[in-house]
Amino acid sequence: MVFEMKWASLALLIAATTDARAIDFSPALSVKNLEGYSVRVLTFAAGDGRVSYRPPPKWTSAGSPEQLTLTPPQPEGAAMKFLALKWSPEQTARLATPADEQKWALRFLPPGITEARLTAKNESPFMLGLHVSREWIVEYRIEEIPYCASISRCDISPRERIIVLITCETKNFNSFRQDGIASLFSWEG
Repeated sequence: MVFEMKWASLALLIAATTDARAIDFSPALSVKNLEGYSVRVLTFAAGDGRVSYRPPPKWTSAGSPEQLTLTPPQPEGAAMKFLALKWSPEQTARLATPADEQKWALRFLPPGITEARLTAKNESPFMLGLHVSREWIVEYRIEEIPYCASISRCDISPRERIIVLITCETKNFNSFRQDGIASLFSWEG
């Protein structure tokens, strides 16, 4: 009985210290047939399972274990990125106030920007599976050209946080963001 309890405790300790849910954003392309239509789907390793995601049509993808970048054919320079971050309850506790969390989110803006200002904060504009998100929308300039960025975070487990960055020139931002956000509802896994 004591021997079984020690093994059970060891198994719990190993499960608690390994990140079985860690996403590897190196995409594998597959095709799903939905109601007679062939739909391109990206799949990712997620610990012992898989995650699937359907990007908007004609968007290209490039991924690595830590990051996936999606780009549309138009507008030029627009991008949607997914970042996988190891996370902990302690890190969440350090971001206890909305101001702390906002400051943390703004660190994902590109270097060299000017005139940055927060224009909106949205509670759960999308979900990744059953996990809610939080979004900050920021306007800024790069070499006098106005841009907007959507910076979102979604904790998909107590040990992993996904960041979704949507960036585009301001004049095309709303429609680009809408396409990107709509695609996130296809996340399964």
